[in-house]
Amino acid sequence: GAGTHLRARAAAADPGHLAGTAGSERLRLRARTRPASSGARNDRRFAASVERANGIVTLPTFAQPAGRGDSRMLVALPIPDLRDHAALASVAVAPDHDGLVRRMPLGTVTAGIARPSLAAHIAQRNGAAGEEIPLDWAIDPASIPRHSFAAIENGRFDPSEIAGKDVLIGATAIEMGDRYAVPRFG
Repeated sequence: GAGTHLRARAAAADPGHLAGTAGSERLRLRARTRPASSGARNDRRFAASVERANGIVTLPTFAQPAGRGDSRMLVALPIPDLRDHAALASVAVAPDHDGLVRRMPLGTVTAGIARPSLAAHIAQRNGAAGEEIPLDWAIDPASIPRHSFAAIENGRFDPSEIAGKDVLIGATAIEMGDRYAVPRFG
């Protein structure tokens, strides 16, 4: 399915290349970080690339309820080889009762450890797990440059466009269910 294809392509990504050749400041990977169908060889290749990125990679983690009426929390962490050379940030999102997202957590707890949220990490905001940060409606999403993952993966981009910048690599597949409505931009 789409998720398997995305995970396999994420394993082929080279954050070490983006860090070294293109000179990006920080690199956040929002895609799933366990290429389930691609095996241990791709896990090792991707882990080596994260290591080459020299500490600028941030990988996602989250916890979610096991199910309705179930008090257990299911925690998703990158595999250990990926965690060794990357920061971890929570990608938890909690829409308001009307389904709109107006704020993001500054931090959450996963696997018993307080971690910054990806939003706080990108904004370089400190805070405690359970605190929130309002979303900045002054930022027009159209003003944020976007590049095709395939173009970057295949070297068809101008490295100067990301030199010195934070890079967020994320999936936009509807199948992943990671699309949230916000008041101003829908």
